[in-house]
Amino acid sequence: MEKREMVKIILNYLERNPFTQIAGIVSSVHAVLTERGVMGEKTTGSQYMRTTRYERVSNDDALLINEIIYDLMYSERIITPGINRDNLELPFLHVSNVEKLKEKIKEFA
Repeated sequence: MEKREMVKIILNYLERNPFTQIAGIVSSVHAVLTERGVMGEKTTGSQYMRTTRYERVSNDDALLINEIIYDLMYSERIITPGINRDNLELPFLHVSNVEKLKEKIKEFA
């Protein structure tokens, strides 16, 4: 998947879920990839013999997800670790600059 497209998916997820976990972001990208048939169950064969396998996210896409999360955290300063006083560290995070998030979404629209 292209980086620009993945950034757009992640930004839209963060707009809908300003208090989340890294796993939530990863799951949202996985859902899109599954919907597109890039990952998930793949069945091949004929009426006589079928095989089903589960296609996982590629290493490149998995690393790209992390790269984008850390860019949004450290370079862009749009998200910050923590969601409340009891969960201040990663994997929990929140949108700390809504205006920057909205600007970034417009940039990737």
